[in-house]
Amino acid sequence: MKATMRIKLKEKDIDHDKYIGTYKIIEIFDDIAEELLIRNEGHKGVLKEYEDLELIKPLVCGDHVDIIGQIIAFNDTILKIKFEVFKVLDGEHEKYLLTPELLCKAIGVFEVFPK
Repeated sequence: MKATMRIKLKEKDIDHDKYIGTYKIIEIFDDIAEELLIRNEGHKGVLKEYEDLELIKPLVCGDHVDIIGQIIAFNDTILKIKFEVFKVLDGEHEKYLLTPELLCKAIGVFEVFPK
């Protein structure tokens, strides 16, 4: 199961200079996870940890990004979601990218409860 969302990175999320704080990435992952968990499990579940969180390039104010979440493993108590963030529009140059640029990726491990 997969979920995708596109957002514009806004000034209110700036952490330093024109860069978006890491907290925003976690917030975005949480939104995607909530949708996937409710669709798959009927409830939100509880985040246990992030595996392999990799911040490849900075998120910049004004950029438009696609966030993709995909369930990659699950059993009765644990569900894993792979997250990726791709820049699709360069806000500084007001230009769509022909090839989306991977900015960040992670795997989230969530505790789920039997239905």
